[in-house]
Order: sequence, then C-alpha cells, then structure tokens
Amino acid sequence: MLRLGGPRLSVFPPSRLLISLAVLAGCAGGPVDVQTAERVPLRLDRRDALRLAESVLGTYAGSGAVASGLLSGEGDDLALHPQRLDPALRAALRDADGDGAIGWTELSAFLDSTYYTGHRLPPTLDALRAEAPYAVEDTAWFSTLVDGSVMTHARRRIYVPTAALRAALASFADGDGVR
Repeated sequence: MLRLGGPRLSVFPPSRLLISLAVLAGCAGGPVDVQTAERVPLRLDRRDALRLAESVLGTYAGSGAVASGLLSGEGDDLALHPQRLDPALRAALRDADGDGAIGWTELSAFLDSTYYTGHRLPPTLDALRAEAPYAVEDTAWFSTLVDGSVMTHARRRIYVPTAALRAALASFADGDGVR
C-alpha cells in the first residue's frame, strides 16, 4: 500500500497487470483454422439463428444440420462442426475476419460458393435439363402452379416426375409418410 498524505491507495503490481493482460488476450479469440477445427462458434446475429442455420445447412451433411452433427447448440449459442462437411465443401469455409467464429458474412460467402454442390443440385438450367429432360406436353412429368412457401410468396410452376409423385402417394398410402 502506498500512502500519499491521503487515503490508502492500492498499487497494482506490474506482474499482475501483465498476467491480466495475457488472460484477456487469450479470451479475445483469434483466427480459427476451420479446415482442422472440430468446433467453431457460429455467430449469425439473426433472429431465430438456430432455425436459419438448420434451414441453410440442412442438406450439407445429409439428414439435417443438427441431426447429422454439423450444427449444435440452441438459441444464439451455436457451433458449427466443420469436420462433418465434405472436405471439398469445407475448403470454401473461412474465418475471414479472424475473430475465431463464423459470422453471417462468412457463412453467406460459403453458401454462395457451395450451394449447388452442397445441395446436390445442377448449377445451371441447362445442366438441370440435361439431367432431367422434360417438356410441358410430356406425360412423364406432372405440372402444377404453387403459391407461396417459406422461401417466397411468388407464384410459380413446378414440374415433378409422375413416377416420383406416384411413389410418394404409394408411400403415404402405406403409412410411411411422404419422402
């Protein structure tokens, strides 16, 4: 204690100051190598972050992001488990701002570059037509107009292979639900 003609003043020893600064620096986070990390905090700063993350990452690991172990946590306390991703997809994931977490901007960049591959979709309309050729008058396809959904309220025409529609109806009739 140091007394300078007034109340006692505590002197913070320099060794404590250095230790405190080292602890604070260690807690501040730093860049994370998502290529090798088992768990990376996912900080989306969005309303209902778990639902959003599940909806955009759901098919990347097969059976839903949470069910497959790609995503864990609840509420805003979420974690991404990059090792559950296919290595080719994981290569596009980056902690670009070096804060030790994946934020919305980084997740958006990942989704933009991997969406078609991650969801096993053809990247262009021409590729889709080459994979599943259809014609409006072709009876192998069922066509209907759809209004709204979770993703958009726009009205659009969808085409479904008639065989797939029949298989889904048969599965439902057998009590297996629609797949």
